[in-house]
Amino acid sequence: MRLLFTLFFCLFYGLPLWAEPNEVFTQKGYQLKNFELDPSPAQVGDLTCFFEIYDKEGNPLEGLDIEVEIFMPEMGTMPRMGAAYKATSMGQGRYEVELEVGMGGSWELPIRILDQEKQIIVAWPFSFTVGTPGIIYKGRREKSASNSAEAQGPTIYLAEPRRQLIGVELGQATMKPISRKVRTLARIETAESLTFDLQLKYDANLDKLYADREGEYITKGQPLFEVYSEELYTAQDIYLELLRGKRKSRMDKRLLQSAKDKLLLMDLTEEEIHSLEKRNRPPRRWLVKSPVSGYLMRKYQAEGSFAKKGQNIFRITELKKLWALADVFEYESWIVHKNDPVILSLSYRQDIQIRGRVDYVYPYMEEKTRSIKVRILLENPDLALKPGMYADALIESYLGERLVLPRRAVLFSGQHKYVFVSLGDGYFEPREIETGVEDGNLFEVVKGLKAGDWVSFSANFLISSEARLQKALPRWGAPKAKKTEMAEPMQGMEHTPSEAAP
Repeated sequence: MRLLFTLFFCLFYGLPLWAEPNEVFTQKGYQLKNFELDPSPAQVGDLTCFFEIYDKEGNPLEGLDIEVEIFMPEMGTMPRMGAAYKATSMGQGRYEVELEVGMGGSWELPIRILDQEKQIIVAWPFSFTVGTPGIIYKGRREKSASNSAEAQGPTIYLAEPRRQLIGVELGQATMKPISRKVRTLARIETAESLTFDLQLKYDANLDKLYADREGEYITKGQPLFEVYSEELYTAQDIYLELLRGKRKSRMDKRLLQSAKDKLLLMDLTEEEIHSLEKRNRPPRRWLVKSPVSGYLMRKYQAEGSFAKKGQNIFRITELKKLWALADVFEYESWIVHKNDPVILSLSYRQDIQIRGRVDYVYPYMEEKTRSIKVRILLENPDLALKPGMYADALIESYLGERLVLPRRAVLFSGQHKYVFVSLGDGYFEPREIETGVEDGNLFEVVKGLKAGDWVSFSANFLISSEARLQKALPRWGAPKAKKTEMAEPMQGMEHTPSEAAP
């Protein structure tokens, strides 16, 4: 009955069955041979283990620091119990260790070779059942190594029925184009390149305003206002006088051209000068027309006021193209580049989404906010966006092809991240990885995997439970290089404690 129970236990939990007599167990170039238990089958009380260690060439290895642990995993309310012992070298690669079995049942019996820092070099996971002949080897056998990836650390085994039961799904680490999305708040501004401040090149009185309402649309060539300027009147009168002169000497032609150039510098067009030539005398009031099209955003002068040379009178802006100024925090600033696509949306109008692109990334940081300003160029044909508005900005920066895994394939343990690499034939290796950029449900893998590696995409928590039973995975959040764990000894058992595997 006990034999049938053990067989069922092995099949259900995906454990290999009994090791063959005189079987050689190879791990990382080390060979373990002639593993024996005395008495066999094991009984409650004293138990002696014998085994031999060789290198890959078959040479016996002596004086190794070998730890043999016997433990029973926690079950229900019963805590984990066990102890670790140091094996004694008997010469010619043979080792012996005396254990004590505290109660009946199935016991784990891992054999580990440790380095000077008590870290595991190689491990062979065995188990046995009190009263049942033979031992069970739960590690990766030599016969599957030819069809599997090379293991870099301790491995675990899950038989096919067990993998189907817990729903193990395998997938590959692949190269995919990924992007990083940055969400921020943007303020809509007028585009400086499309903003025109109208000024006069002469002192003048604004006698009549034709455009006197801020916000109205002005077309190029539309009359804006009439001015009287003594300076402009005099320049026009001199030009007409020279034009009417009867002498056409070289000197007169140069003076005439100089007078015309002065009028051009006062922003008179060729057409206006040609119209002036048809008059006998200059007009007392001069009509100023708009040189650009756009909206009258600001009126600086009122009708009847005096405008000095170079003083702003009107600000005219085209609103079909706008700027959006967004602040990107320091830690995300390296992601954003020129020409990255941007989507702007209004929190109160989800139906409005304006697409734009990053036009410029400012080369300095705002010290108070620890952010960098980004300028976004927007097309605004329907005038859905108005200067002064705030909008939610989603900047999407493409980072090219990277090695990625789905988020569900990664097991988080404190500051560490693990995946279970499939070695084939039901063997898995817990491997720590380093991740980079996160793109939705994808993680960039910076270190630990290569393209084409097969990884478990599901049931990782259940696989990790088996891995921790075999000490192939550290406790949650335990750093690999620092955290050590000692098996809890049973009451009254003599043992040599040792730091266990991370």
